[in-house]
Amino acid sequence: MLSPGQVAHFKTFGFLFIPQLFSADEVAHIRSTADSLWLKLRDGKPLDPEQGQAEGRFVERDAALTKKVTDDRIFEAA
Repeated sequence: MLSPGQVAHFKTFGFLFIPQLFSADEVAHIRSTADSLWLKLRDGKPLDPEQGQAEGRFVERDAALTKKVTDDRIFEAA
């Protein structure tokens, strides 16, 4: 269950940081997968820091990332 402070933070900033929600190995896998997807979406080109990058439905492009979104640890927090 989220505290009132966490709910307020989410409403203000659109995210929560919950330490150790995922293990270090899980976070490493999430980052590696996301980095690979970003690179693929740029056709292997480096990121242009002036332009940035945004994609709709990013998580849904990978089954492992989609599973993290539906992980009970996220739903139990809400």
